[in-house]
Amino acid sequence: MERDLAALLQALAAYAQHARDYTEAVRLFQRLALVRKAAGYEEGEAAAYHQLGMIAQEQRDFDTAEGWYRKSLEVSERLGIEHGAAITYHQLGMIAEQQRDFPAAEEWYRKSLEVSERLGDEQRAAGTHHQLGRIAQERRDFRRAEACYHKSVEINERLENKHGAAATYHHLGMVAEEQQDFRAAEAWYRKSLDINVCLGDEHRAAITYHQLGRIAEQQRDFRAAEKYYRKSVGIEERLGNEHGPASTYHQLGIIAQQQRDFQTAEAWYRKALNVNERLGDEHRAASTYGQLGNLAYEQKRCEESAAWFVKSIAAFSKTNDPAGVKQAARNFLRLYNSTPTEVQPKLKAIWESAGLGAFPEGPEGG
Repeated sequence: MERDLAALLQALAAYAQHARDYTEAVRLFQRLALVRKAAGYEEGEAAAYHQLGMIAQEQRDFDTAEGWYRKSLEVSERLGIEHGAAITYHQLGMIAEQQRDFPAAEEWYRKSLEVSERLGDEQRAAGTHHQLGRIAQERRDFRRAEACYHKSVEINERLENKHGAAATYHHLGMVAEEQQDFRAAEAWYRKSLDINVCLGDEHRAAITYHQLGRIAEQQRDFRAAEKYYRKSVGIEERLGNEHGPASTYHQLGIIAQQQRDFQTAEAWYRKALNVNERLGDEHRAASTYGQLGNLAYEQKRCEESAAWFVKSIAAFSKTNDPAGVKQAARNFLRLYNSTPTEVQPKLKAIWESAGLGAFPEGPEGG
């Protein structure tokens, strides 16, 4: 009876999680953990804690997620369940990465990789090589990122893991795009897209349509860019994925702004902002604050522009993005230096009231 109850609870909990009914999924996994603990099945108990961590992570409640993962890890390490521990190390790396704590993320990933390679778990190792590539990419170490991605691709192609390979083709496209090699980037993106369309993975296809839109945008083909972005948004909205379309709303705002359709641009930015603030994604919100600042600057709404820029600086600082802080500060100084002398004290007061420290006197970009 106990085994039957546990099997039923696990099936119902997994179904609720897949249906995004997180409240019910948490209730069921917590009950499953208690049932397994009472039965003395600690490995199953650890697995339930791990799933509770994943649910919290999906909701961007990183503190709760980390608490569940560490609870799972304590059991796995005590019992010597290395495979389970490797999976949890990997997820702890993802939490650190999502909070932009890249040194901690890399440490967790390497811990996971060491166990996976020792156990001969190539598929798990391929996933961790991919994540190490993402860390290198975030640090703009493109050579190292490519090396990690190619390691991941080599394993996935050998194992005929098309889904894993497609994800890494996409990121190789991003690395090429970052280096302005649009031809190579498009080739990688289309390679990824072909697989995801074939596998029916609409979510990942939507992400790649977004990146194809970015390539078109950077080459100032706004018509093609908007077409790709709308294709991406259409899929994500239909799938009920709030987080995915927010970044595309932001890009649609940029396209409208570049074509000087300021009213449409602001509508898209605010749409992106509503999602990111509701989901607690402060890093993406910081980028949109910056764009709203640029939009107000172009319309000579100086005080409004300054308010958005300081909000962007504060959010980038909070999310550990020094490059974002520097760019937003440059934008503020550009605004300050181009503003009439009699208005400058108001902008300075906005900076000081935001608690950003000493006012950065000096030329633009200093």
